[in-house]
Amino acid sequence: MGVTLTTTRHNHKLTLSYTEFTRLRIRIAKLIDKEFGEHYSKLFDFKHPLREGNLSSSFYAAHRKEGNKLILGKNLNAQVLSFLYQSEISGEISCEACEEIKDLLALDHNSNLTEIKDLVSKAVELRTGLAWY
Repeated sequence: MGVTLTTTRHNHKLTLSYTEFTRLRIRIAKLIDKEFGEHYSKLFDFKHPLREGNLSSSFYAAHRKEGNKLILGKNLNAQVLSFLYQSEISGEISCEACEEIKDLLALDHNSNLTEIKDLVSKAVELRTGLAWY
């Protein structure tokens, strides 16, 4: 089981584990803005004390409020945010979003991202978006 990323046309694919997909999204969030990325990564910190029991809803409310403040205050790219906040179960982004993500990934020299960078570059080259399921 995992997440398959595919170009919306031409059928180029890459399958990632859910953990790899989450790490990719966190990395992109940190590339768009370090402070926002740290905030975004808290969504996946299951050891956070406010995620326990009845406090969970207050965690999400506070996280959403702070997130909105960062997004609006820093004027973060809506195309990239679309990728970050869609469900990991299924989603789709435009070619324009792929272009923005390609530019961000170019700033990251991590060799573990080669296949992802190639897929996003292929989507931009073919003028198509990416979908995942």
